[in-house]
Amino acid sequence: MVSFLIAAVPTYVILTNNRTEEGVAMSPNVASQITRTRIERALWFMARVVAGPDGEVYLPIFERLERELAALDAKSDTLARARSLQASTPISSPSTPRGA
Repeated sequence: MVSFLIAAVPTYVILTNNRTEEGVAMSPNVASQITRTRIERALWFMARVVAGPDGEVYLPIFERLERELAALDAKSDTLARARSLQASTPISSPSTPRGA
């Protein structure tokens, strides 16, 4: 089971600015393959592993997946707020005073 875990978990590592936590550059194509569904599936898988014998060893992976899911939600919320703000305000340049 451990060999499967080692092979499976890296596919779920979330990238920030196209870099892993170790700072290794990753292809934008790889970053685009990371979806909410993939994170949720990995989280479910890790929940089963953590609940098993000696599963506490894998708690850091489970916690990382939880953080990545929360970060994905926060990013979606921020994008939605920005789009809402953009749609509700008139178009003007930041350097041009309104009404000028």
